[in-house]
Amino acid sequence: MKTLPDNPHLDHLRQQAKELLAGLRDVDPAATLADAATGLGNYIYEQVEAALAAGTTEEQRYADRSVRHLLAHLPTRTTLERLLDAVA
Repeated sequence: MKTLPDNPHLDHLRQQAKELLAGLRDVDPAATLADAATGLGNYIYEQVEAALAAGTTEEQRYADRSVRHLLAHLPTRTTLERLLDAVA
């Protein structure tokens, strides 16, 4: 998955959202932006759930790093709202 720059430009976000939605529509032609957001939410949930279920100390360290990295690269709510307004 691509990552966002620290201060993404709205045009960049709009284009990236369209590209991601086009990729999703290759699999499901009826897919919407809401479907893409739901898929992202499910992926994040699964990653956090796997981190919480880690058994050994080694697995826990890996899971902690993985989840921290994932959460650090999520756009803010404000950015997502601006993006949804721009794409709509």
